[in-house]
Amino acid sequence: MSTAANSIRDGQWPEYNRDALAVWQRIAECWDTYMGDRGNDFHNVLVRPVAMELLEPVRGRKILELGCGAGLYTRDLRRAGADVVATDGAESFVNIASRRNPGCDVLRLDVTSEEDWAELHRRHTWFDAVVCNMLFMDVAVVDLMCRQVASMLRSGGVWVISQQHPCFITPDAELVAAQGITGQRNSVMVHRYLNVEPYRAHGIPTQPETHYYFHRSLQAIVGHLTAAGLVINGLVEPSFPPTEESFRPLSYGSMPDIPPVLFLRALKP
Repeated sequence: MSTAANSIRDGQWPEYNRDALAVWQRIAECWDTYMGDRGNDFHNVLVRPVAMELLEPVRGRKILELGCGAGLYTRDLRRAGADVVATDGAESFVNIASRRNPGCDVLRLDVTSEEDWAELHRRHTWFDAVVCNMLFMDVAVVDLMCRQVASMLRSGGVWVISQQHPCFITPDAELVAAQGITGQRNSVMVHRYLNVEPYRAHGIPTQPETHYYFHRSLQAIVGHLTAAGLVINGLVEPSFPPTEESFRPLSYGSMPDIPPVLFLRALKP
């Protein structure tokens, strides 16, 4: 098998590390403006409640947040009583998250950098839990992150991961609307799943430029976690609730049986 094919199967693309992070440095302010203090439906309906449920108990626990972005979920964790160390690879996001979360330890951590992880180890020796919301598919190389998280979790600690669902969101997936006898039926047509190259797309409509996505199959994601010595002990696939509206715009919000988000919880034995 060729090197390129191996990269796709394994979900590792080190040649994209620098460029992928540089984009987030440039679009951080745009994301902060768009999400604001309240976030959007994706965060409030699909991400925040499930992440909190999988992390429970939260109060009094020391939690590492990877890819904190503008610090929206950081605030949620702190309000729930957690001792949070928030990190992001983009310095611009670190500055925003620090401003939005005064008194919180917010650090720059490029999860693909051995040096950054070594610095985190010097500052903190262990965590009760780790969380990364919508980060995994933004990282070109994840094996280092998986090993480092496993090394910093205490025994019995968990890592909660959320990302766009790889089975239903791919670069060439098509949202299809069909008018049947009983009404409109919306669905997703997926053309590729196992072998998908890195691609660029908008995460929010106001982005001035696209950012990178790194698709990984379920077997690739689970493979990286188990190779680091972690055990999968939770999986949730949240979707938007049904709507009673007669006209349903063609989106994942109009397909209650299609989950756009995948959550995994990995335990350190």
